[in-house]
Amino acid sequence: MGGDYALFPQGDLDIAAVPQLEREVRDVIERYRPRTLVVDLSGVSFLDCSGVGLLVRAHKRLCACGGRLEVTNPGDLPRRVLALTGADNLLAVVPAAVAAEPKVVNNICI
Repeated sequence: MGGDYALFPQGDLDIAAVPQLEREVRDVIERYRPRTLVVDLSGVSFLDCSGVGLLVRAHKRLCACGGRLEVTNPGDLPRRVLALTGADNLLAVVPAAVAAEPKVVNNICI
């Protein structure tokens, strides 16, 4: 199993953007089997249900192979969407104010 990896999506995480990020997430999980995959939402201005679904699927994939998904730095709108959908109860969501310095071995920017 690999180390920690981070993805930094930018802009809208909606139905138009999810397929590309889903391919990236799947590739990282299959290729590197990360212990922790951090999805840093600091650059995401909009999150819809397809984006939430992607995060939940990634969480399930990682749990199945002994890994963990961590969602960090969500802005106001993404944080509210995660709360309204209940995804914040399933996912490890770390707000910007308490996000520690990442122990990221490999960064993947998309």
